[in-house]
Amino acid sequence: MSRTVFDGLRLVRREWESGIGWADVCVGPDGAEHIRLGIGDAACQRDFLAGRPGVPVRLDRGILEALLPSTGGMGLERWLEECAPALGQRRDACMAVVAGCIECPLPPCVIALSAHPGNLRFSPGGAWLQMLPDWGSWRAGLNDADAVRAAAVLCRGLLVSEESGFRGRKLLPELELLVRRADGGDYLEWGQLQRDLAALPASVPGLRDRILSGLRQVQARLARFVKPALYLAAGVLLAAALLSLAGRYESRRTERDLLWPGMTPVGGQELGGEKNVQLER
Repeated sequence: MSRTVFDGLRLVRREWESGIGWADVCVGPDGAEHIRLGIGDAACQRDFLAGRPGVPVRLDRGILEALLPSTGGMGLERWLEECAPALGQRRDACMAVVAGCIECPLPPCVIALSAHPGNLRFSPGGAWLQMLPDWGSWRAGLNDADAVRAAAVLCRGLLVSEESGFRGRKLLPELELLVRRADGGDYLEWGQLQRDLAALPASVPGLRDRILSGLRQVQARLARFVKPALYLAAGVLLAAALLSLAGRYESRRTERDLLWPGMTPVGGQELGGEKNVQLER
């Protein structure tokens, strides 16, 4: 791109500015919007150029400039207000943003530093990330894994926010997994983040579905203990029956011992014999 086109840009607004560089939204002579990046730090310039950006660049008085196309679309707040997106719409938006990051020809440092909610853009059929990096957060060595982690945190904020309906509620297992990995910086490659996003359900289950799901989980957990519990119960009943039988036997024997057996005759003695002899005398 010629120097004339760079010089013909008119500044609309400056999104980010720091000692490292800046990011502007500009309008060209034809009225089309462009994003112009300026990098003044030499190390950051080398980092940017090492990523082989597929965009026009120029070096002007020690400032490396790059020109990117700017796309329209509504911002995050307007999208939330007008669309009131459910979990499935938020999931699809995140997947579209991640796909756009994968296809982006810019270096990983630009993607990582652009992963900010204010740079999200939406249309009725899609979502994407405007590449307006905050150079103030730049550090040497930002790579693909850093870009993935930054995008994961961005998706986490889009999925779990005050407007998403999860405030004060227990998260779905799939969503809880994604949140935990994003917060822990565990995402290292795009495919892992895409798989976790694709696993999210289209909607949040209602109360009845959550109760039934909970009951099914309890049933599944208890199923492992049913057979051992039956064996244990049978053993307890058998032991109780044996103890009861032994108790009854002991009780009967005690009863027999306590009964009076009667008078037992001794030899041929007859009661009253001595009295008769005295009478004969």
